[in-house]
Amino acid sequence: MRPVRPGGGRPGSVQIRARGLTGIDDFAFTGRGDEILAALDGPNKVVRIHPDGTWTTALTGADGLQNPTSVAVRRNVAYIPSAAYATASDPNLMLAPVASPVDGAGHASHDHPQQVRIRQEASGLLHSES
Repeated sequence: MRPVRPGGGRPGSVQIRARGLTGIDDFAFTGRGDEILAALDGPNKVVRIHPDGTWTTALTGADGLQNPTSVAVRRNVAYIPSAAYATASDPNLMLAPVASPVDGAGHASHDHPQQVRIRQEASGLLHSES
């Protein structure tokens, strides 16, 4: 997909940008042109889809993901909630910098994801714990 063009421009035609990514639950543009972050629920990872259609794994279960259900990007930070469907324990919100340079494994050399645990009191109030 292409984003709507600024200044009243019209959206481009729908395009397939990447293949072989089963289980995409949600995606967000990173703010770097047509680069996308996609949350893959079943495979338990977040991938960075490059404008040329190639993709690299950005985060996995080893980083603390547990069935990521969505992704949002704001001011170079990705917000990724994990539903923990498979484990039924420790659902969390992961915050990760949206960095560009990647090593051979697809991880940015200065990515340092942070888990934020959200707990709800009986009153309904939400609290975050880092």
